[in-house]
Amino acid sequence: MHYQKTLKFIVLAIFTCLAMNVNSQTHKIGVLAGGSMTNVCHSSAFFDKTGYNPGFHGGIHYHLKFENKMTLMVDLLYVQKGFAYDFEYQAYNDDLELYDGTSEYNFAYDYISLPVSIGYAIGDKFSVTPYLGIAASRLVQAKHKYTLHDDNDNLMDEGEENKYTVLPRYDWPVHAGLYLEYTIGKNLTVFSKFHADYSLNAISGKQYFSESELTHYGYALSFGLLFSINSNENEN
Repeated sequence: MHYQKTLKFIVLAIFTCLAMNVNSQTHKIGVLAGGSMTNVCHSSAFFDKTGYNPGFHGGIHYHLKFENKMTLMVDLLYVQKGFAYDFEYQAYNDDLELYDGTSEYNFAYDYISLPVSIGYAIGDKFSVTPYLGIAASRLVQAKHKYTLHDDNDNLMDEGEENKYTVLPRYDWPVHAGLYLEYTIGKNLTVFSKFHADYSLNAISGKQYFSESELTHYGYALSFGLLFSINSNENEN
């Protein structure tokens, strides 16, 4: 499959960077958290227009910078993805009168994700690092939440559906972004990063929107704090 070839290429690139210089310049670990806006690409007319869904992500961040300015970043994150879909409908009320209404659906998918990225740092105390990578993501929750309103905006119905059992267990998004880092003192670093991602595989399947080829994409902004474990810069 094409995403497996991409994964092999990125893993090979990471090991190539490691082989170029085994002496790390900075060796840090910390935490990050942030927000995202995600949506889906789709290949059928079933979803005429989908909307972005806000989400949260957070977890552990590991950062390794080599003397040649190449960087390796590995995260362990809880990630929320999804999309929104609104449409108009017609139904009968309790008096058997036909009315027009609107339906608001929220499609939510939560993952445990392991992103791996490589980049090149420009700068020292303050640095900017363009990076790219891939993530192995395991689905942990999938739900549809909906509300139905009539034409007077009265709530007619609401509910939640569990869809975990009909979705693929794994997602393989590739990403590219910018990483901003500022070192405070010897052992403390603050950072932020922004990236866009696009999944290599669809979340739809035989039992889940099989004609739509739903594929995650989105944008994420993170902020975090790093602590130096070992740094050759600190020793010089």
